[in-house]
Amino acid sequence: MKKVIDQVRRAVLQQDDASPADADLLACFIARRDEVAFETVVRRHGPMVMGVCRRLLHHEHDAEDAFQATFFVLARKAGSLATRELLANWLYGVATKTALKARALATKRQTRERQAPIMPEPKPARPETWDELRQVLDLELGRLHARYRTPIILCDLEGKSQKEAAQQIGCPVGTLSGRLARGRQMLAQRITRRGIVVTSVSLTGLLSHHALANFSPLLASTTSKAALLILAGQTEAAGLISGSALNLMQGVMKSMMYAKLKVVLSLVLIAGALTASSALVSMGNPLPQARPADEEINPSGAKPTKVQNKEKAAGQERADKTKDPAQDQDKIKPGDRLVIHAARVLPDAPLDGIYLVESTGKVALGPIYGRVEIQGQTLEQAEVSILDRLKLFLREPAAVQVTCYDPSEPLAGQDPELAKRVKKLEGEVRELKAIVEKLQKK
Repeated sequence: MKKVIDQVRRAVLQQDDASPADADLLACFIARRDEVAFETVVRRHGPMVMGVCRRLLHHEHDAEDAFQATFFVLARKAGSLATRELLANWLYGVATKTALKARALATKRQTRERQAPIMPEPKPARPETWDELRQVLDLELGRLHARYRTPIILCDLEGKSQKEAAQQIGCPVGTLSGRLARGRQMLAQRITRRGIVVTSVSLTGLLSHHALANFSPLLASTTSKAALLILAGQTEAAGLISGSALNLMQGVMKSMMYAKLKVVLSLVLIAGALTASSALVSMGNPLPQARPADEEINPSGAKPTKVQNKEKAAGQERADKTKDPAQDQDKIKPGDRLVIHAARVLPDAPLDGIYLVESTGKVALGPIYGRVEIQGQTLEQAEVSILDRLKLFLREPAAVQVTCYDPSEPLAGQDPELAKRVKKLEGEVRELKAIVEKLQKK
């Protein structure tokens, strides 16, 4: 009887007019472990998720593993989603992260197993523009602000009308239409900077023909059943749960947890340092004043003469007059946070994240690539310096992109609620810093 009821519910939920919203389906799944509700979510967003996986992966088996792993992560994280109405945006970020991790593992596996030249499998003919575009589309789309990325995901990747997308986001149709047009234009400009010339109009046409991917209903049903088994702790069910998909799920969840811990730990360290400084000031122990960088140290301890002071002051005045005020503008300095992304790097040492410029003026690229001196350089000069370092380890030159980190724009796959809390904490840290500076002046 239960099977009959489930079949009737599936038939009803597959009708667009009767299908509940994503938030309602997730609520049913969280409360009752409702397999039918979860399968409806898989069928609804599966074409978009499979499209991401197939664009970033070259083999169908790897794409299916990444597809399943994405929804396994959803099953594990469904209760902690802050904005369930924007599930498509969250799934897109997780699917991109999962597919990139699967691609790195596949590259590593092929390198290890390749012992004899293998003839490549014939691929069906595709338009050259799309074949180039699919390699960079998701990397650049993931860098857009969620305000512009979400309309593109709903309208161009999931095929919703602007009215349906506006209702799901909760904004007027005119507002969504403006964000969609602006997002397409920004995405086309980003892709063009990579050497693939597209316009917002041609990009929309390509997405409408290639973005959605078909997949078998059996895969949706199998994924839903496997997700429930994972939640129940039965990860060894034969024929349902792929070991590769399970490993991908665990790897993605660990990376998501580490990303949150890094942000929280950084804020805790900054807050602790400010609190310690405030405590020293309140106890009447002013912080020691740092010696100016250009002050000369006399080994004998004697103070400079008046003539020496006048000559030094005159030299400094001449240097200040000849110095270009805009010379130091947009130069990288210690303490800056940069978003660095490099394509075609070593699978075991990806470069894609937020990096801090150390007090020495260097940025640490990891244990393999080491540190690179970028203090005083522009973003373009830093890209060249990092590229020169990567050439020491790579046969083919890597494409490097360096931008300034903007805390108001969360990364792809990041929890929006976490981003709000981080932004609030950063504001509090700035206020504490201002208070400490006032106390130090007193």
